[in-house]
Amino acid sequence: MLYYIGLKRKDLATLTIARPADLNRFLSACEPVSAGTENLRRIYINNYLMWLGSYGNLVLQKTGQATDNLMEQRRERLSPGRSTTGRRQNVYALGSISQQVVGNLRKTIGSRMQQATPDEVSQFAVFFSSLHRNDLWPKNKDRALRNELLIKLLLQTGGRVSELLAIKDTDLVTGKQMVQFARRHNDPDDPRKNNPTLKTYDRQLRLSRETWELLMEWLDVQDELTAHNPQAFLFVNLTRDPRYAGQPMSRMAVDQMIREVCVAAGIKPFGAHQLRHLYVRELAKLAREQGWTNEEWRKAATYLLGWSLTSKMPALYLGEAANQEADLQMKQLWTERGLEVE
Repeated sequence: MLYYIGLKRKDLATLTIARPADLNRFLSACEPVSAGTENLRRIYINNYLMWLGSYGNLVLQKTGQATDNLMEQRRERLSPGRSTTGRRQNVYALGSISQQVVGNLRKTIGSRMQQATPDEVSQFAVFFSSLHRNDLWPKNKDRALRNELLIKLLLQTGGRVSELLAIKDTDLVTGKQMVQFARRHNDPDDPRKNNPTLKTYDRQLRLSRETWELLMEWLDVQDELTAHNPQAFLFVNLTRDPRYAGQPMSRMAVDQMIREVCVAAGIKPFGAHQLRHLYVRELAKLAREQGWTNEEWRKAATYLLGWSLTSKMPALYLGEAANQEADLQMKQLWTERGLEVE
């Protein structure tokens, strides 16, 4: 099962119809699916097998076949992952189904696009603002409109991708041209397996008039896609498949959107979270230029970025801005003294 999990559906269909005479040659000619698709398949298989194991335990207990030895073996094989302090991923028992199926997920597009220099991210923002959206996505005007709005919100609010994907129509404060980032864990209206949500506190952020008008333009399109549902999510899929049209977007779709802009700009692809870093750096630079006190900076950054009150991030970014300014002043001093800078 695991050997064939990376094959595309057409190749899997071929295997189910008739086993090729030269299986190894057939497999070497097959085109593999993306890392994200393979990971989803592994997770779905694992979830199904875990459910099947629980159901099997009930059947064995009801039929009187649940011997101690058999149940111990099933516990070892069907052991779910457990989280450990200081680690984000689960740890799976050796030899368990979970360890074999999802213990070593492949790196996805998002995980391969995490590293980017500040200059590259700034170049992205300049490039994006210099083009019309239809130049980047010429085949679908609605898609171009949605993508432009989402990227502008990332740049102007510094919001996390999960926070933007969790925005609903009801989160728009029309009279103030503001958007609310609302915390909703286990939202029953969200069909996504991993519901995007806020990490810390609710907050409202003001948008520029241009971005607000763009948002209103997108709402006309989104309203039709979601059948005028007032509880609909702001960012939804645009597809001809009726099963997915109007459904909320995924994180993977946002990273793909950023990747497309990076490729057009000739920049090494990076993850969407880098735009949040750009926002914080620009905010820290503004704070130093305006002469904010450390406390003023901490309060503003904590609210605008949705950090916890005990977060060390405000001090980290303010220190980074100070280091950059000190480096710039040192280079200027060397230049004035006739020393070679670079």
